[in-house]
Amino acid sequence: MFVARGLWSTLSLFDQKYVVQFCCELAYYEWWKRLKVLTALELSARHPRRTPPPDHRAVDWAQLAPLLYPKRSMSDTTTLLNSAPAIPVRDHFAPMKIVFLLVIHMGAVAALWHSTWTAVGVCFLMHALCGGVGICVGYHRLLTHRSFKCPRAVEYSLALIGSLSMECGPIVWVAHHRQHHQYPDQRGDPHSARQGFWWSHVLWMFWTPSAESRGEITHRYAPDLLRVPFYRFLGRMYAWLSVLAAGLLYVLGGWSFVMWGMFVRLVLTYHTTWLVNSAGHAFGYKNFPINDLPTNCWWVALLTGGEGWHNNHHAFPTSARHGMRFWEIDSAYAFIRSLRAVGLAWDLQTPPANKLRFSLC
Repeated sequence: MFVARGLWSTLSLFDQKYVVQFCCELAYYEWWKRLKVLTALELSARHPRRTPPPDHRAVDWAQLAPLLYPKRSMSDTTTLLNSAPAIPVRDHFAPMKIVFLLVIHMGAVAALWHSTWTAVGVCFLMHALCGGVGICVGYHRLLTHRSFKCPRAVEYSLALIGSLSMECGPIVWVAHHRQHHQYPDQRGDPHSARQGFWWSHVLWMFWTPSAESRGEITHRYAPDLLRVPFYRFLGRMYAWLSVLAAGLLYVLGGWSFVMWGMFVRLVLTYHTTWLVNSAGHAFGYKNFPINDLPTNCWWVALLTGGEGWHNNHHAFPTSARHGMRFWEIDSAYAFIRSLRAVGLAWDLQTPPANKLRFSLC
């Protein structure tokens, strides 16, 4: 008691005022918290607990099966939105996308005058994380095809990392890719390789559907992601998140980190991703005799963490494993297996053994 009184006397009137204010606010908080608990107990006694909302990751496979397994008849399901355009018209020219890509490539060239070995290391590290883990594992194998399951925190982290690649938000990315699997290299494929190498590589992005058609496409092909507020947030803010990342790089290492960690890294990630759509449909061999153009291209696979085994992927779209033969290196699948080893992934989808009959077309 005497010690407390002595400590109190050492405080100024200004400090004593804030101590009293803090104690009053703490007492009020405790009283309010108890009141809310009692109110909740009373309400729960009056109204029984309702069934919790369904997990957004419980995907309606009856709806998405024709998108992930294009060989199935579309008549197998009636849950797809009838109002959505099956084959949207890409007739809106997007010059700002050309300007954006020109600025990114010019920045990559300018990075040659701002080079340090540390900045180069940052570039390749961010490419491996944002492109290899975020896009290949997060956007593609998890969100698009649900080839494995993981905790929600891991799923959101992978999507956040992938959004830093500035390849659109996850909803639009997933919708485009599922549409590609429904119409592989056919009329309706947004980047059909039958329209030419450069169209499937980059030119397809400069002609887009209208805003109304784009909304219908996302509702048709990504209804599971549209239900999640976090993915809608990433769709709105992914560009600003990259601006924030650029600011952090500037604080850590100046302009060299920005030039290499953003401009060079984005050029590298963009072209490796686009090569799957272009070179992955033109060069290489086929393990499985499907009617689509995708091939297994070893050098695309090395650049993309296993995404270049594209014939394997189109034969088994929901498989977490893309490299089927022992020499088909698949680092993205190795990463998924490492997640499983530490308990952060489970239910990995792989082709059944009796389906792995190779033909080397």
